[in-house]
Parts: sequence; C-alpha cells; structure tokens
Amino acid sequence: MAEYKYKSDSLGFYENNVEEYLRKTTSPYESIIRDIEFDILSDIFKKLGLDKCKVLDIACGYGRHAEFYTKLGCEYTGFDIDKSAIKLALDSGLNVHLWSEHLKCDPDFVNNEQFNVFHSFRFLLNNKTAFISTTKRISPWLGDSGIFIFNVHLNNNSLTGLMLRLKNFLLPNRDNSINTISYNEVRSLMNELGFEIVDRYDYMLLPRTRLLKLLPVKIYRAIERMIVRFFHPKRFGTNFILCAKRKL
Repeated sequence: MAEYKYKSDSLGFYENNVEEYLRKTTSPYESIIRDIEFDILSDIFKKLGLDKCKVLDIACGYGRHAEFYTKLGCEYTGFDIDKSAIKLALDSGLNVHLWSEHLKCDPDFVNNEQFNVFHSFRFLLNNKTAFISTTKRISPWLGDSGIFIFNVHLNNNSLTGLMLRLKNFLLPNRDNSINTISYNEVRSLMNELGFEIVDRYDYMLLPRTRLLKLLPVKIYRAIERMIVRFFHPKRFGTNFILCAKRKL
C-alpha cells in the first residue's frame, strides 16, 4: 500500500491489509495527525457540551479513535466490514462488530436506541460509494440533536492538494493518481444525504515533503499544533474535520 494512496470507490481497499494499515497509522507522522485529531475532538466535545454520550464509530477499523472516547467515559461502539481489523479491535477489548450496510437486518448493537455521536474518520475519500450507502442506512440511528463528526483527507485547496492536482494534471491516466476533494463537494454530498455542516476544523497545514519529514517528530507536532490552536486556519488544511447535524 503506497503512502497517500487514497482512491475513491474502492470497496475493501484496506481489507486483508490490516497489518500494513496498522503500521502506516502508527508511524511517527501519523502519530502527529492522531494527536492533533484528539486535540480537535476535545475542543468539539467541550464546545458542544458532550459528555459520556453514546458514540458509533463508522468503519472503525482496529479502533484507532476508541482511546479518545473511552477516556471521556463515552459508551463506544464500532463496526467495520473488515474481519481482520475487527479481530484486532476485539483482541484489544473494544466493543466492535462485523457489519456492512449491505446486510438486510439491522445489527444487534442498535437495539432500537439512538446514538448521540456518529464518528467516521478515513472513510469518505477512501470509499465514497460505501460512505454514501452506509450513511443512508444508518442515518435514523442518530438522535435528533446528535452530531456527525467525520474527517476528510487531501483537501483540494491545501498545499498538498494543489501539488497532487498538478501531478495528476501533468501525468493523467496513471495508476498512481491520487484523489483530492473540496469542501464544497463534501458539503453538497452531505446536503444530499440529509445533513447540514455546522463547523469545520482544518489541520496539517504543512505539505508532506521529504524535507519536512527530516524534522524531529516533536518539532513537527509542536508547529502543527501551534498553527491549529492559535491561527485557526480555514480552507487550507491538508485534512479537515467536519461536524454535521441531520436536517429535520
């Protein structure tokens, strides 16, 4: 699996590659992303007054963000289509389930109860088709005042996104072309799915170049955290986290 190899509509993209995915998402660079995501999630929960709520982690994988929610005292539930990832999560003692939106019956973990928070990271751009069909299927499981928190990688307008778009333009029809996506595309998609975006948080402003990867992790993390916390960047982050509410 190549770095930054995000391709839309690739059902099972990470399936049978969970060990490689685990290696990738626990690398020093990815640890910076995770820490900043935890910072932003903490800000979101404080702002919205969320505490000890019921969280559904959509396409949870091996439970990368479970630690954040369990520390908050939330009731965490996750599901994924990948058997290998679910096994890793179960081995860690997480409340996760093997389930897909293609199954006719609702899973046992729903139990006619609604969740306060939907969480979905690294799903939309990796598999847009599955994200759409899954969101349509599970939308009724979110309470009327619930919040859908999800992230998007490779923003069109970021420095990284612009470089990738230029590369794709100069080298079209290449197997290693990489998808990017704009905020307006995401907003339009969520609107069609019955959700209204109410907040946005950009992060990872520095382009991922070989030169920057030579920086010590502590310095790289400190720079990115400072940019996010004190400059509150909009539009130009490589990634962004969005909060959406269901339109009533």
